[in-house]
Amino acid sequence: MQTKDKIKKAFWETLKNNDNIDNITVKEVTSIAHINRSTFYNYYFDMNDLINEVEDEVIAKLMENVTNYLKENELTIETWTQLFKHLFLEYEDNIYFLLIKNNDVRFYHKLRAKFIPMMTSSGIIKKDIEHLDYLVAYMFNSLSGLLIHWYENDKDIPADELINLLTNLFKNGFYSYMNDDAK
Repeated sequence: MQTKDKIKKAFWETLKNNDNIDNITVKEVTSIAHINRSTFYNYYFDMNDLINEVEDEVIAKLMENVTNYLKENELTIETWTQLFKHLFLEYEDNIYFLLIKNNDVRFYHKLRAKFIPMMTSSGIIKKDIEHLDYLVAYMFNSLSGLLIHWYENDKDIPADELINLLTNLFKNGFYSYMNDDAK
């Protein structure tokens, strides 16, 4: 295993046992990676440099998967459900530890910044929607809220059920779950 890969692997291990990404230290990472601090600094300026690289790699892989999937599949709510399921299952830990558990606002903003152009250029979301940034914020926040709730409840429903719930919410909105008297 290359030194840089050892550092990243040690970072992920440290992140899993830490409640705040900003509290992870070079000392912790180098200890787990079994390297000297000076070796760490041969590759990274500081922890923020490592965190940025890790976040950028996760986002690049996510975007690559989305792009490849969209090239091979017709654009429907069902294909988006399958894509989301695939991404969720493949990147579940990365998303959980960066976006949810550690509430990494940097990662959230980076992901959202990549997500908006990808969604509009693929034709999924209309380009001329007024307040598109609010729509995307709503989508991201509702998604992360459901994922946080799912994790806090020890994944008490199967992932497929959660994905179907999310798909239905995106497709039909919360309104479809309301009592007729409340509508």
